[in-house]
Amino acid sequence: MWNFEKYPADLTLRMDDGYDRSLELLPEGRLRWEGTECAGEALDFGEDLWFLPFDLQESPRVNLTLVLDMAEGLVTLVTCRQGLNPKRPTYIDTVITPGVILRPGQPEPFKRHGYTADLAGKCIRWDYDWGFSIVHVYLTEHYYRIRLLQKMGEPDSPYEIAMKNYVDHTEPGYFVRIRPGVVEKLQERRQRRHLVVVRDGVAGDVDAHAALV
Repeated sequence: MWNFEKYPADLTLRMDDGYDRSLELLPEGRLRWEGTECAGEALDFGEDLWFLPFDLQESPRVNLTLVLDMAEGLVTLVTCRQGLNPKRPTYIDTVITPGVILRPGQPEPFKRHGYTADLAGKCIRWDYDWGFSIVHVYLTEHYYRIRLLQKMGEPDSPYEIAMKNYVDHTEPGYFVRIRPGVVEKLQERRQRRHLVVVRDGVAGDVDAHAALV
């Protein structure tokens, strides 16, 4: 849960797309994004680093992940949208926007979270908290291979229906360096929410990937 004693509940985020966004952290796993109240629990990764994944809209789905680096005054926003492609309505369009957290009396940081090729040549296993294990093989700085290891769930559950036609495949990827050790902390949690820190859309039908590492 957000540390209301240490950080302000109201934040102004100046994004590099030219727009300021307002974020208000509320009690009991709620937040207000640009005036719209959503369910969104702040995940504490220690050392003044926070992840906020939340759904802004359910249908068609619009999912956001905010990475708030309170120590550096930096923010990265990952916006994922379904429904933009009429022929593939579950296709996920991903936009990554860096920016800064405006802090009274302090200059705007010049630094940004930037893209990285550090994952190329690595293999990482992700264990989802909602039911299966998967391996990502990062082939290059722009592509990764997905291999499903374990399916779980009732035979007729929405999850099993979604995974019925799943096949191993390669997807484009966009990888952002947040801080050293973030992937390891994610693996310790053994879960990914939404697009993670990464991004995670409808199981078995994801066409783009953003990893924050």
